[in-house]
Amino acid sequence: MGDGGRRPAGGDLHGRPRCPRNDARPSSSTRGSRSGSARGHLRSVSCVLASLLAVSALGVLPAAATPREPVKVPRIPTTLSSTRGCTGPSSAKIEGSPWEQQQLELTRAWKMASGEGVTVAVVDTGVSRTATAVAGRVSSRGDASNDCVGHGSFVAALIAGRVDERVPFGGVAPKAQVLAVRGTDQRGLASAGTVALGIRTAADAGAEIIHVSAALRTGSAELMTAVADALGNGAVIVAPAAPDAESATGADAPQSYWPAAYPGVLSVWGVGPDGNAPTGTPVPLEADLRAPGDKIVSTGPRGSGHFLGSGSSLAAAFATGTAALVLSDEPDLTGREVSRRLLTTAFPARVPYLDPYAAVTAVQDRAASPGVVSRRPAPVDMPVTNPAEHRAISRSIVVLVAGVLLIVVVACVVIAVPRGRSRGWQPRKAQPVHPNANDPSV
Repeated sequence: MGDGGRRPAGGDLHGRPRCPRNDARPSSSTRGSRSGSARGHLRSVSCVLASLLAVSALGVLPAAATPREPVKVPRIPTTLSSTRGCTGPSSAKIEGSPWEQQQLELTRAWKMASGEGVTVAVVDTGVSRTATAVAGRVSSRGDASNDCVGHGSFVAALIAGRVDERVPFGGVAPKAQVLAVRGTDQRGLASAGTVALGIRTAADAGAEIIHVSAALRTGSAELMTAVADALGNGAVIVAPAAPDAESATGADAPQSYWPAAYPGVLSVWGVGPDGNAPTGTPVPLEADLRAPGDKIVSTGPRGSGHFLGSGSSLAAAFATGTAALVLSDEPDLTGREVSRRLLTTAFPARVPYLDPYAAVTAVQDRAASPGVVSRRPAPVDMPVTNPAEHRAISRSIVVLVAGVLLIVVVACVVIAVPRGRSRGWQPRKAQPVHPNANDPSV
């Protein structure tokens, strides 16, 4: 036989492990030696079982040997240069639940409230009517239904995007209504004047919760008046405690930003999975809450593909959605009471960490002084996981354990049967004891 037909060392033509043969019949000279035969049977059966176990395990173990290509997800812009076109659809799809969805335990909060019956105004670059995540639940003022930048649509999906069970991904309040209000120019640049007009427009339209994405370095009397009037009408205003990194000019010294710095506005600071702000991002002088704000997954102005974003404006979106959950569950609460609920149920720290589930499950006496209602563990890194891989790993463990037990049982049988036959299936006779066995003189 040529080299082409040579068997691999230690295996057959297909590379499968060869088991030692033990089919020789015992001769008269070997019939009295049962232990060698038993060992031969044990080796044969063990080898066969090990081979079957290895083959079966290959069918249930996840294909870890062929890692998936990393998904390249585009970033959602906060502004557009004069030469850049409008943000188009994304073809990227994230598999597995994003870390922020897991850390905030949104699936638990959705069992308690959904945001239904609450209108949330998004004062940003607009919210596209073609945004898949909020389609059918968006109304607008002026030209806010045209979102060229895409940031407002991204934020609206974080607040009120419908739940996609395939990812799973969904907004914090997946059944809330969205009111699109422009707070910037067509390219995403905000000023005290554009933000003040947006807040006033949202309040006049009856929005119960107003999300503002801008964090301005300076305020104005016009902006302060718009904020005071909206709060006076009972609205909840949520704003980022610091600008998004893309719109910031560098790692400046901590300072206050508006409208978040005005009294009564709920200010939110964006942090990463470890609870700290990403390196190089703006730091505010003060903030009411922390929430996820780094490598956040959401959808854009067109299509159902995913984008990534970072910044405190996205952290504010999670707080806005939580306020919608609380108000939908307890519609008689005032705006001030809703804000207080988010603050008193947050995980206590120097800057408390937002806790949507605690906010919607808390029961508070309105006449009582504010206090912490519940506790949760400190924020930890929650890697993206795939439930299908977990199920495959569980099946693999079951198969491996069952295989090992089977090998042990068969080994015991192979050893016991020849010995039983050699004794005619009679109990082992006791060895006679010499009468003087304990006499040292013998």
